[in-house]
Amino acid sequence: MRDIENGSLIGLQYDPWMADINMAHPRDWESTWFYNPKNPPKDANMLVDITSKNGRILLNVPPKADGTFAEEVRKELLDMGKWLKINGEAIYGTIPWVFFGEGPTEVTHPGHHAQGRDWGANIARFTEKDIRFTIKDNFLYAICLGWPGEELSIRTLGHRGKLYPGDIKSISLLGTDEKIKWEQTAEALVVQFPESPPCDFAYCLKINR
Repeated sequence: MRDIENGSLIGLQYDPWMADINMAHPRDWESTWFYNPKNPPKDANMLVDITSKNGRILLNVPPKADGTFAEEVRKELLDMGKWLKINGEAIYGTIPWVFFGEGPTEVTHPGHHAQGRDWGANIARFTEKDIRFTIKDNFLYAICLGWPGEELSIRTLGHRGKLYPGDIKSISLLGTDEKIKWEQTAEALVVQFPESPPCDFAYCLKINR
């Protein structure tokens, strides 16, 4: 399997691949695989982006010298676990869709060690305009990497895109029982979001086809 050390790739990959990701965000040294209190944890949105591109993560979690984990590292791990309890079905057992995603943000420096260069300046900073896709059975998951507010438009899912009129049976937002209102136009799938986010990052629409 192709393995990328502390970096990522651009776009959907035909063959499965893996990223060895250091959980620490390099601020003090260019690349570290050990605990440094000056290096904060990375944003867990990287898990969604890599999964949508047919990748998987080997996560490095650096302990302190006494074997314990710093509170900020522990919190990030627990937050990731909490997110997976709500949204794990959009990750586990899924495969990539015909498009990995849409939006303005993409990896700019692919390949080995890219996340450690220039003290993390090359790490993608995702926004509410960035959406990633995975599929499993008849379900298409559209994962928004920031809270979109009242409404989200997904251009890829308009019926001039990759879903024909009538392809969508229903849509739900993982983590909430609120009924989701939506409309598919030629230009986009327009989804109305509830007032409150169901989790802290990466909001998953489950689209029943």
